[in-house]
Amino acid sequence: MSLALLRRRFSWPSEKPDVPPDGHGWFGREHIEVLGRFLSPETQLVVELGSWLGKSTRWMLDNAPRATVVAVDTWLGSAEHLDPRRAAATDSIRRLPTLYETFLVNCWGYRERLIPVRTTTLCGLQLVSSMGLEPDLIYIDADHLYLAVKADLEASHTLFPNARLVGDDYAWPDVNRALREFGEAHGLRIETNARAWWVERSPEPA
Repeated sequence: MSLALLRRRFSWPSEKPDVPPDGHGWFGREHIEVLGRFLSPETQLVVELGSWLGKSTRWMLDNAPRATVVAVDTWLGSAEHLDPRRAAATDSIRRLPTLYETFLVNCWGYRERLIPVRTTTLCGLQLVSSMGLEPDLIYIDADHLYLAVKADLEASHTLFPNARLVGDDYAWPDVNRALREFGEAHGLRIETNARAWWVERSPEPA
């Protein structure tokens, strides 16, 4: 099992989809600062859970020049993108019908190092594990509901205990709760920079 097999199973189309590029996304200074700590020319494999239109995906590919990124997303949107109470929902709903195609267009120049795995996050993590692959870093920014975040954290930690876990939207109540409980359950520290977060091992007692 190998990265090559995963690439064959989730191949790019032969022609670029006929949709316009779209630079929309939620990726700012704090994400750049946090990811910049952990990505380097030595990074080989990144798994991204939740890619939307690829803004964070492209940044990671640019800043880990030898890495392959496995982008795991259904590209169907999740609850927050459909919630009419959220001001951003209208914009998100408009994008959903061509979300995957727009992601491909936005990331077309990275085809050699990017594998778009169109499935759920848990299925994607299991698939990467079954291929015998070991990510250096997992970036978690998928469904923001409590049970979904908890499941993503637990699966990432169980399947890839040596991977660096980094993510977005610490201020969301469900994300915050899932992270706090995850840290307490496993003796890990959750560090933050505004919306961005990462997991650190707690120091051994003296």
